[in-house]
Amino acid sequence: MIRIPLLALLCIALVDGTDARTVDPVSATYTEWRTITRREGLPSDDIRAMVIRDDAVWVGTDNGLARWDGTSWKAWTASDGLPCASISAIDVDPVTRDVWLGTLGGGLIRLTAGRFDQFHQFNSGLAGDIVFAVAMAGGRIWAATNAGLCSYDAVRDEWNLYAERRADAPETAIVGLFVADGRLFAASWCDVLRELDLESARWTRIAPSRDADAAGKDQQLDRKLSLRAACMDADCLWWADEDRLFRRAKTGRWQSRRIAPFGPDEVTVRCIGVGADVSIWLGTDDGLRILKSPADDTWIAVRRASSPPHTRIDAIREGRVHSAHKVADMLPDNRIACIAFDQTGVWIGTRAGLVRGSSRKNSRLRTIAHVPSMGIGPNRQSDAPGAAASATAEAIRPTVAAPAVGVFAPVTRTLALPGAPSSTARSRDVAELDAVRRGVDVANARGGYRGTTAFQFVTGRQGFDRYAWGTPEDDLAYFADREDVCGLVAALRPDSRIASAVLARTRIPVVNASAATPSPDEIASGWIFRCRVSDPRVHEQLIDCLIDELAARRLAVLRTPGRLTRARLEWQIAQARRRGLAPVTVIDLVPETADWGNVLHELSTARADGVLTSCDMSTSARIVRQLRAAGIDAVFVGSDEIVCDEFAWQVGREPGTVLAIQPCHRQYTQSPAPLHGNGRLHDVWESPSSSAKPDDALSYDAGLHLLEAVQKAGRDRTAVRNVLHEMSAARLSVLRDGKWAEMSPPVTMRKSPKEGG
Repeated sequence: MIRIPLLALLCIALVDGTDARTVDPVSATYTEWRTITRREGLPSDDIRAMVIRDDAVWVGTDNGLARWDGTSWKAWTASDGLPCASISAIDVDPVTRDVWLGTLGGGLIRLTAGRFDQFHQFNSGLAGDIVFAVAMAGGRIWAATNAGLCSYDAVRDEWNLYAERRADAPETAIVGLFVADGRLFAASWCDVLRELDLESARWTRIAPSRDADAAGKDQQLDRKLSLRAACMDADCLWWADEDRLFRRAKTGRWQSRRIAPFGPDEVTVRCIGVGADVSIWLGTDDGLRILKSPADDTWIAVRRASSPPHTRIDAIREGRVHSAHKVADMLPDNRIACIAFDQTGVWIGTRAGLVRGSSRKNSRLRTIAHVPSMGIGPNRQSDAPGAAASATAEAIRPTVAAPAVGVFAPVTRTLALPGAPSSTARSRDVAELDAVRRGVDVANARGGYRGTTAFQFVTGRQGFDRYAWGTPEDDLAYFADREDVCGLVAALRPDSRIASAVLARTRIPVVNASAATPSPDEIASGWIFRCRVSDPRVHEQLIDCLIDELAARRLAVLRTPGRLTRARLEWQIAQARRRGLAPVTVIDLVPETADWGNVLHELSTARADGVLTSCDMSTSARIVRQLRAAGIDAVFVGSDEIVCDEFAWQVGREPGTVLAIQPCHRQYTQSPAPLHGNGRLHDVWESPSSSAKPDDALSYDAGLHLLEAVQKAGRDRTAVRNVLHEMSAARLSVLRDGKWAEMSPPVTMRKSPKEGG
């Protein structure tokens, strides 16, 4: 237990004249902090949902349900009859005291009189089995699913459906529900808020005005708004965007304030809570962000640091850290899933346990008792001496997961939606199975997982076994709950909003093999990445660097027959045209039969100062030598395969300036082992005899990208996600004077594209 006396906080040395009252409202308000885990009676340390009703704290985890009644914990898992243990949402009926649970893949569950009843899309009117949120309102239980918003009248056994998923309309993912003042609020992922007046049954769309008053020095909004989380207190509505916090007063006036970042990346808000002192608490993937009061511009960033383990608390004002200090482990993990307040303190759900903050005089958690239910019957204490301790120890013993990667979704998936031209339609989110499997074969032939075991290749359950159909996200719930995969390869389209929202909840790292520009939904998920050489944004930044840093103005294109190389060149050409620089010449080049004299004459006549191509390493080296021999000093822009010492040796001592994207997975594409042409994309997919499509190469590349991340990070999904974040950053290399060097600084890929960009 951590006790931080207020007097000690007031004695902390302040920087830049920061007032003592702004240093740490967290520890000043709550002087006792404790982390509750499986050792105290939770079914799992991974907290997914939480609600406080009638002085009872209900907690949903990835392995069951728990309740704190003020004196002890009681848990329910699969051994107690819980149909689906992956709990994503909770609410309690104030009249019947029934507990309603939303799950990831198991539909809606009701706990009544010690019995569990399950509602899913095949035995009820529930639209989808992935439930983002539940709420009791107007005598009905409301469930936000991956196929629409449903409401259920348990007395009449009547279901209604709103905002249903249709094949002929953009996807809407309602991921949050809350009730206030006789109104139901439905929060849509990366979209707007919808308000339902329960008396008139009238829906209203709510979105901050573009001319909302900006606090401090912030200017008016210049991009599309995208909702991340929302809540309501007694006085106003709170709305969190990707980097701003909005407040709507009862008068209807909107105000906004920028959420203070901590580090180079934007924060990803997951939940909002309003404290008794009107402080605003934001739970993010990078710890807590706390706004002391709506009238103040001081943010408190609370983050866990690992070396050595401690919690760092920083006061941030106008983007600058004004004070900082360290305390013992107040937060066990930076990934915050839920926040709730009661009369005596705050509860914070993280991926590594439930955190309780309270004042010393009001704390009810000095001693924790629990009723064990894991492996010894339905919530009954065993009579055998030491049985409870041994059962708890067995439950928290770590298990070793197989190093498996999966593919979402299988090509056999069918999807039936209103508005579809036929009763079934192939899922749009399909990665090429054979291409990913081939990448796994390459990795296993090179030693597998750290030279100890082979990688496993896992596919989904291909719809419900009995019915052979369902929504595409059923596979994601299956992977999250049944298959312990380290990551997935997918081909998510820009309009795959629901899949992006599901991935944000399941927290499975995904490498996207799509050739489309990433959407704000994909970026907001925080768990979807691209191989940088297959990311259109990185190719756009490559052209920006060529124009802005290397001053190229007359661009020539050498286009080879390869399918993937042409796709990448099209991304670069499109960006050059957006910058107002259309190519001065485009030459179709077949290296084996090319008339180099004619090619060089065209480049010289066009006075090109930048040459774009995407050939393999040997052909690229030959082109550079030909250019320099002809006295053409244009900047050569090549594929990622040329970023190696062998290319620098082949082009000689005076290659001029050569620019390329740094390769992502060197272990498999540049290994000396002679397998499938060294595993290079050009050798595997771009040969004249190959019948492969560009999608095959993108999926193959994405698979190798994920496998190398698993090699570096191990089996833990969060560690894999962190490595993918680093590997996917835009990094460019330039060859000058025979040596490769990184273009500094690297460009982050986490910011959303501006509206219209």
